[in-house]
Amino acid sequence: MKQRCYNPNCNSYGDYGGRGILMDESWKESFINFYNDMGNKPGKDYDLDRINNDEGYYKDNCRWVDHKTNMNNTRKQKNCKRVVINNREYSVRELSQLTGIKATTMLYRIKEGLEGEDVIKTPTDRWGNVLFEPQSISGGIT
Repeated sequence: MKQRCYNPNCNSYGDYGGRGILMDESWKESFINFYNDMGNKPGKDYDLDRINNDEGYYKDNCRWVDHKTNMNNTRKQKNCKRVVINNREYSVRELSQLTGIKATTMLYRIKEGLEGEDVIKTPTDRWGNVLFEPQSISGGIT
């Protein structure tokens, strides 16, 4: 974390320090300060995740999450476009996993100007005939 935020020779620097992503000063000074704020890693399959990827590493912007959640919260992923449905934000990748609709299909719909629920609605032709039925989201989107 420190290398990618402060070392211009680090391969990841451009995506972190080069964009102004920095660490909490107390974390930078001491691992103990980081540990006191974040605690133990809950398990081997957990990653440190920044909630807002445009902000730095500090207590209120970091959390421990499973790898899948972390991958759904990355700015670099092409499929990380965000769709808001019922006041909840989803990544295209996450919606694809929930609905069975291909991420590329949703990205095309977004590119064509569709937003929100229209991105995942059952597609129809110009006469209103259903083209196919996407899988429903288990438990529905709430």
